[in-house]
Amino acid sequence: MKQQGKIHIVGIDLENAAGEIVIPQSALGNCAAIIGTDRFLKALPSGNSLIDNCERIAITPLQNALTVACDKQQNGKDAVVLASGDPLLYGIARKLIQLVGIENTTVYPAVSSIQLAFSRFGIPWDDAKFISLHGRTEINYLGKILSSDKSAILTDGSHRAEIIASNICSFLGADQTRFTLHVAENIGLEDERIFSGSPEEVRRESFGSLSVVIVVKNDCNTKNSHTIENNCPYSFGLREQDIEHSRGLITKHEVRAAALHLLQIPDNSIFWDVGAGSGSVGLEAARMHTDTLVYSIEKNQEQHQNILTNREKFGLTNLQLIKGSAPVSLQGLPKPDRIFIGGSGGNLSDIITFCNEALTGQGLMVVTAVLDKTREMAPEIMHKCGLKVDMHTISVTRSSYPERVENSLNPITIIVGRKQARKE
Repeated sequence: MKQQGKIHIVGIDLENAAGEIVIPQSALGNCAAIIGTDRFLKALPSGNSLIDNCERIAITPLQNALTVACDKQQNGKDAVVLASGDPLLYGIARKLIQLVGIENTTVYPAVSSIQLAFSRFGIPWDDAKFISLHGRTEINYLGKILSSDKSAILTDGSHRAEIIASNICSFLGADQTRFTLHVAENIGLEDERIFSGSPEEVRRESFGSLSVVIVVKNDCNTKNSHTIENNCPYSFGLREQDIEHSRGLITKHEVRAAALHLLQIPDNSIFWDVGAGSGSVGLEAARMHTDTLVYSIEKNQEQHQNILTNREKFGLTNLQLIKGSAPVSLQGLPKPDRIFIGGSGGNLSDIITFCNEALTGQGLMVVTAVLDKTREMAPEIMHKCGLKVDMHTISVTRSSYPERVENSLNPITIIVGRKQARKE
């Protein structure tokens, strides 16, 4: 059996990135190729025969570099891959280990850009969430940021610091002051720049593509996190008296529980609460799925104020209130994974049709019907839209002990419309 080599993945300490590259001697004895960026390859020391005799390969195009490294390893030779910081933190080590196995790789970590960034600002990072947008397509990275007390984001040209800040401002409005952004641009290099400010202040600046953005929730040390008068340890199960509402116009908690169960809301998704009323369904969804972005749409001014009060009461940063009538007010919102329609204002057909077009491929919508007209129309419209339709009717009777006085609520039909896979 042919002897196989190893791939040595060597992290370059960004604190000393401008200096000479140091490769462990243990990685050079059988090395046939050194792979890295042009800057790293030029910084290799001269006069070391083990390094001078190695083939030097550019890390881009990446597929070619991976092929060279794997070929050397499979033919009994070693290859050294130079990577920034810690190669296991959103780095190339993951891919190489997947290709040749952990037994054929050795990782030499160095101080990462994220570690350096936290040190520049003097911020502990053991409780942070890490998000890489570098060369990635993150559809709902905003939900991950807003759900965290502290997060660190690696940027690229499409997701620069000012763009992230602008998205935070657009979603939160005046509430953007709840967060502080710390930006470390070109960290470890001669043109390093650090900047701290509110999202509004950061959005007015211009930053390069290679930055670390640390987002800190300003009240994270108070731990108010989503509590009723600081005395609500659960994330699901709010009672009507816990939620600000008007004249009993609220989705009763038994119906709310069934509707949320049928909605099957994924984590890190987009959720529309259409005709939100007091916003109870969106409120529960936002509390259960803290990295899901919830858009509550309501036209009534009194209910609008109720939603604002509830959002503030529970300290929610992942719920945005849209004032207006559907479906007009739905235009321009991110495509939803789930939709709850609690009120239609007489526009049920237009709302369902619009929502069906907006839903993502595996999406579903739920309509609650008290009126016979809604109970009859909604399934028919959903079916015409090509949705798979199910209906569930709930009758609720409340009583207490020992009084045994029963209170029967009006039956509610929950209509579920689910997108179906298109047949080729």
